[in-house]
Amino acid sequence: MSKTRLRIGIIGCGNIGLRHAQAWLTISREAEVVAACDVRQESASAVAELVGGAAVFGDVSEMLANVDLDAVDICLPHNLHRNAILAAASHGKHVLCEKPVCLTRTEADEITRAIAESGVTFMPAHNAVFGPATKRTRELLLEGLLGPVYEIRASYASRWKPSKTEPDLGWRTNAAIMGGGNLIDGGVHSTYQLMYFAGRIPAKVQAVMSRHRLKEMEGEDSAQLLLQFDDGTIGHVISTYAYDFPEPWSTRGEYPFQVIGERGQLYGVRNLLFYRPVGFGASSITLPMVDDFEAELAEFAECIRMKREPIQTLADGIAAVKVIQGAYRSAREERVIDLSQTDSW
Repeated sequence: MSKTRLRIGIIGCGNIGLRHAQAWLTISREAEVVAACDVRQESASAVAELVGGAAVFGDVSEMLANVDLDAVDICLPHNLHRNAILAAASHGKHVLCEKPVCLTRTEADEITRAIAESGVTFMPAHNAVFGPATKRTRELLLEGLLGPVYEIRASYASRWKPSKTEPDLGWRTNAAIMGGGNLIDGGVHSTYQLMYFAGRIPAKVQAVMSRHRLKEMEGEDSAQLLLQFDDGTIGHVISTYAYDFPEPWSTRGEYPFQVIGERGQLYGVRNLLFYRPVGFGASSITLPMVDDFEAELAEFAECIRMKREPIQTLADGIAAVKVIQGAYRSAREERVIDLSQTDSW
């Protein structure tokens, strides 16, 4: 890889595409957005203008055929991820894809084959793992600070309300496009965050779901998952668009967590981390604040340049979808789902 900047094409230029475009500007020495693609020309044009000028396209195939790109950044609705990933891989482009990376086991298998055959770097856009408290907790767990881990809790809570950039729920009301509801949209963050702490996929999942407030959604606006790992560790995921958590969590972000082990607990959110050893009070540390989107894109760019594996891999992205689809099946059938079974999703 030369020392010249990576050439990036953003596919999907809605709210999250704009957010990614802003983050790419912060690492402009490493990469530049040279193409913006969206079926809505005004959206693609807005991203192109934000990055200081980029080619505008309404079709992914046209963009891939006509622009010299190193990588694509996929920010499309969930049901469009698979086609965009396969198209990019077939053109030999590295891929960053927003969560969830896919919706079904068939899509997961197709994507896995395509990425393996193309040899490109694939990274799921799992921005929550780049939060300072999450990253430091992972390091401390690997050092064995807590000893054997008993329970892990991860949450996503964000009371949805209209904004200038998102005046309504748009495609998120459609369960077919989403692949479900809040769980596969917001709750996927807590799911992969929990597995990041555990370092593996759970063995079983049981779930309950509800539509508390956002009646226009076809899918759930709230969900809770109870997970069990082979060694007895228990996981708990809470995800909702119906309400916010109380302070201080609500003022610091959407991804609070708690890890309980034999020797104590670690808990926090964003850049605030607490450590409470058994028999002692809690001590806190405020870590340097990091924009997790910027850190995510910097990781992707470095992985391409250094030809190394990302912090979160395609397998991690697929594992998160497997757990979530198992949770949907659990809610439908009102039973525990064994994720080790091939028909669990």
